[in-house]
Amino acid sequence: EITVRDWSSDVCSSDLTHVLDARQFLEFLEPARHPSGPPPRVSAEPASQINVRSSFFSSLVDRYPEFHDWWRGKVVPQERTTFIVGDPGDPQALAVIKEYDADYGLPQDTAKICTFKVSADARGQRYGELLLKAAIQYIRAIPASAVFLEVAADNELVKWLGRFGFRVLPGKQAANKDKVMVKRLTAGGRRKNLDPWTYHKIYGPGALHIQKAFLVPILPGWHDRLFPGSPSAQLSLFAGVTEPCGNAITKVYISHTRSRQPARGDVLVFVESRIGTGGRVSNLGVVESVLVSADPIEVLRFAGSRTVYTPQEVDAMCSKGEVHVMKFRHDRTLTTPWGPAVRGYDALVRRTPQSIAAVRKEGLEWLKQQLGG
Repeated sequence: EITVRDWSSDVCSSDLTHVLDARQFLEFLEPARHPSGPPPRVSAEPASQINVRSSFFSSLVDRYPEFHDWWRGKVVPQERTTFIVGDPGDPQALAVIKEYDADYGLPQDTAKICTFKVSADARGQRYGELLLKAAIQYIRAIPASAVFLEVAADNELVKWLGRFGFRVLPGKQAANKDKVMVKRLTAGGRRKNLDPWTYHKIYGPGALHIQKAFLVPILPGWHDRLFPGSPSAQLSLFAGVTEPCGNAITKVYISHTRSRQPARGDVLVFVESRIGTGGRVSNLGVVESVLVSADPIEVLRFAGSRTVYTPQEVDAMCSKGEVHVMKFRHDRTLTTPWGPAVRGYDALVRRTPQSIAAVRKEGLEWLKQQLGG
């Protein structure tokens, strides 16, 4: 009862006449060709209101003929939490969560994602990442210390989930021979033995091991597109366009900063400047990798559709010299943004930075106190 389709981004390159490959090209064009309103929200819907006769569920029924009986007999009467992207009558993505399922000898507070599916028609939109982020956030709040799925061995979901810290449980399999994939959400006393990137990959999003941090300035318009779920996001400005970068867990920030300091595992504190806010923080990330280049094709290959910039804009930026490209994991959106009114905030941000800047020692301590990192 689990399937996912989530396409990666790539760019072909050989010389200055390079063009995007077909898949990449479609990823950039898809939102414009099929406008679908403001950036999608993941919503919790009563299972009884989901139209399981929709064509969205066809592949599930093909693989699991008992799917409709299971839905009517367990999901609906047990009122299992059901997240969707899109319309309940014909979803574009869906996840069903069962709380406290301790199968396979897992801890008693383990949650199970019973169903995880993204429509093949949502190519390149990163709905899989959007849905996974929402599911993990919810499961943390139960609270639960781990989450697992049962996945067919030949399902592309096995590799995809591995990128986000899920691991195949050795020596265990479902009754139908599916693999059991588990993600731990708490580290216990193991944090100090892991480098910051490994820690975040295994336990995040929502888990930071803070050693170094950097302030990253971002204009409100770009901020709202990269982090559309933020409290301050002005979604109406982008009605008609759904941007993959806003849905993704893995995002890309491109700038002309001269800084070369942020490295894998470093925490990114995104500082936006709005009238009256004095530089507010509502989103945090963790660096995955960095590229410095003046070659637009190399930058596009690295960034794909995970950035707010179009290929034309990337080309224009590279024409002015090297750009600094950070691929990062979005760790969290703060429920209540930090700003000058928050006690101790000036230790973190004295003034809105004009470029990427290292967080000072006192700011790092304040950050750890706020996040327990």
